[in-house]
Order: sequence, then structure tokens, then C-alpha cells
Amino acid sequence: MDVLIKSLMELIANTVDAYTVCFFERKNDYLNLSHYFSLSSNIEANKKFKIDESFIGWIVKHKKPVNIKGDEREYRIFKIYQKDEDIKSYYILPVGKEGVLYIDSKRMYSITEKYQKLLHNFSKFLETILKYKNEFNILKDRLKLLEYMRKIDPENFLDYLCKIFHFEWGVIYK
Repeated sequence: MDVLIKSLMELIANTVDAYTVCFFERKNDYLNLSHYFSLSSNIEANKKFKIDESFIGWIVKHKKPVNIKGDEREYRIFKIYQKDEDIKSYYILPVGKEGVLYIDSKRMYSITEKYQKLLHNFSKFLETILKYKNEFNILKDRLKLLEYMRKIDPENFLDYLCKIFHFEWGVIYK
């Protein structure tokens, strides 16, 4: 799934001609930079923001996108680069309850209405991917538990599976 999300970051960047695309994943009271694609080599890869103390956190709380058409001084409130970049515009939008999608560009007014619509669709797609990723992780944990149980009590494991799935009988093939 992480490969899919990484590819999506690159697809977004290429579609809207972005300099950087970041996904900040929500973890309790923080937004952690979990995936990104950038033409810059100055991204702070382990960046995180406290939700209550950051502008990006405000976007998560209020679930409203923000389009900033500023100059290079404006991006400093985000502090995702290790050194100055010539950033001219930003678009930041929530990804459901999962986090925030951050897009910037070196061109002024580059995030047009058309691109904003595309970004909202990408955001919904990313939210769906993350939902399935969470469900997959839950399933993977359950399968690990079943494998663990099979190793501990192989004689009664089949009876346990039949009980869970409401089967009268079953066969295990090795």
C-alpha cells in the first residue's frame, strides 16, 4: 500500500505541476509526514506538526481546504524544507480524518480551480486507500493470531476455526 501512496504523490505532482506534494498522516495529536514527492532535496523527511499548534492542524480541525497565493516568505509557516525554496503558492486540503494533503509550487497562482477539483478527487482516492490499508492491517493481525493459535494448539485448531465460521466440520490440507 505504501508503494501505491508514494506513486499517488508523484501522480498528483505531475498532474498539477507541483514542486512538492506531501501527505501528513494523523497520529493522535500530531500530523506526521508519511509520504511525499518533491523536486527538492531539502524536505525534512521526519517532519511532524502538533495539530493544536500549527496551521496545517487548523485544516484538519476545520476540514476546509486553503489556497495560499503568497510569495516565498509565506511558506515559512509550514517549515517543511531544511532551507529556503522559492515557493509561490500552496494548496492544503484535508484527507477525511486521516490527515492533510499539502501541495506547493514555485509558480504564483498555479493551483487553478480545475486543479483544485482534481486535488479533491485525489484526496478522496487517498482516503479510500488509507481506509483499505487500515482494514488490511486488521486482517493481517487476525491472520497472525490464527497462525499463532495453530502453532500452540494444532490438535484443536480445526475445531476452533469451525466454531468461528459456524461450520459443522472441516479439513486442513498441508
